[in-house]
Amino acid sequence: MSLSGHKIYDPKGVGALYIRRRPRVRVEPQMSGGGQERGIRSGTVPTPLAVGMGAACEIAEKDMEYDSRRISLLMGLKEVAVSSGSACTSASLEPSYVLRALGVDEDMARTSIKFGIGRFTPEAEIDKAIWLTVRQVEKLREMSPLYEMVEEGIDLKSFQWAQH
Repeated sequence: MSLSGHKIYDPKGVGALYIRRRPRVRVEPQMSGGGQERGIRSGTVPTPLAVGMGAACEIAEKDMEYDSRRISLLMGLKEVAVSSGSACTSASLEPSYVLRALGVDEDMARTSIKFGIGRFTPEAEIDKAIWLTVRQVEKLREMSPLYEMVEEGIDLKSFQWAQH
C-alpha cells in the first residue's frame, strides 16, 4: 500500500510504502543506488517532510471519527471539484476501474463523475456544486433524444448503432 503525504494535508514530496511480510511480496526498486530500506529505495529521507507526515497521520487518526461523520453529511449535500476519474487516468476513455471492481456495470461507470471534498471544504461550496451539477444534468437531458427514449422505456442496448 502506498501513501502520499499531500493527500492528508502534509507538504508534497513525501510518502510511505507498506509491504506486508506474509505472504511475501516482491518489490522492484524504481531507482537504483543507495541501497536504503533493504535495496528498495535510494536516497536520503527528507527528515522534515517525514516528521510532518507523521504529524499529519496523527492528526488524521485523531480526527478520523469527526471527519468521517462530517464527510458523510457533506456527501449528502453539495459542492466540490468534479472529474470523471483521478488525474492519473484523465486521458483514458475507459470506465473507472475502481467502480468496475466495486461491481458497478460498465455503462454506469462510464457516466460517473468524481467529487473531491476535504476537511476544509465549506458546506456552502458543496451545496453550490451540487446545485450546479443537477442544473447542468437537467439541461443536458432536455437536449438529449437518447434520454427521452430511455424515459419512454426503450432499451438503448437493443439498438445496433452505425459507426461513422
